[in-house]
Amino acid sequence: MDKNGRYYPDFPVPRFKCHEKGGHRIIPHKTFSLLHYHLVPYWKYSIPFIIKVLKAKHIKGLSLKLLQDYIADFSDIGIGGTGGTGTEKADGDGYIELSTSRFYSFHSLIRGTVTKLLISKYYQELAIRMQKCRGSESATIKAFLEFSKEFECCKVSVPIRGPCALSYDFYLEGGSYLRNSYFLFGTPSQFRNRRTD
Repeated sequence: MDKNGRYYPDFPVPRFKCHEKGGHRIIPHKTFSLLHYHLVPYWKYSIPFIIKVLKAKHIKGLSLKLLQDYIADFSDIGIGGTGGTGTEKADGDGYIELSTSRFYSFHSLIRGTVTKLLISKYYQELAIRMQKCRGSESATIKAFLEFSKEFECCKVSVPIRGPCALSYDFYLEGGSYLRNSYFLFGTPSQFRNRRTD
């Protein structure tokens, strides 16, 4: 789902055969997917959509009821009904009913994202902002949203801005595909259920 609430049930994701030539192979696998930097592994919601919903809650101060009305205003197609938990619905007019549990899963995703950013120590400005939050989840999410909105990735020929730029920059900082870098948002298959012993 993009930031305007449009759902693409058949969004193409390229898959490639692994030739097992990488130096940092973690798991045996035959194929791999190449996700667009706007997408989150195993999520049907794009990064811009998730950020837009969280901004409406934490920066605009909307209640969950008003948040659903807000989502209905900017969606014109709706979720459709594939790949979800069954709690998100779209009526004939494209109204999206975003469940409370889904909304809180967005919070969980951002908490994990902030943890990755702080552990990486790539972005000291964010660490300084987080020290001012004093453990408040809402303040932490708000600080992340503001930081990601202002972020600019200059590691590409045409600089990009915003949360997707932060995600892409984080991936590049970690060494990209050459070092099997972590994704900022979400967890790809090679890092799921990984044993550490």
